Amino acid sequence: MAAIKLLAPSALIFIQNLLPIPTNGNPKGEQNIVMMNHMLFDLCIKYKLFFVDAFNSFMNSKGSYRNLSLFPKYNAAKKFWDIHPNARGMGVLARHYIFLIHSRRFNPLAYSVSRVD
Repeated sequence: MAAIKLLAPSALIFIQNLLPIPTNGNPKGEQNIVMMNHMLFDLCIKYKLFFVDAFNSFMNSKGSYRNLSLFPKYNAAKKFWDIHPNARGMGVLARHYIFLIHSRRFNPLAYSVSRVD
C-alpha cells in the first residue's frame, strides 16, 4: 500500500470485499468470509482506501448466505461449487463498478455486512 501511495499519491484505490462463496462443508466457512471482509474494511479505514461492498448484493432475498442464481450450478462431476459469479452475477457486480465510475459522491465508508460473532 505504501508503495502505491508513494508512486501515485493522488490515485483512488478501491478494495472490493469477498463475495459469499460456498462453504463446502466447512462449518465456519461463512463466518470466515464475513471476518475477512471486516478485516478488509478495517484496512481500508487505516490506509484511507475506498471499500466496495458487493457482498450484500449476492445474498439471497430471504437473508440466507448465498444467492445461488448468481453463481454456476453445483458441478457434480467435480464435486464443488464454483466461487466465481455466472453471467447474471457479473451483471450485478458490473452495476457496482458502473456506479463507482459515474458517482461523484461515493461514500467509502458505506459498509453494511453484519458482524458474525
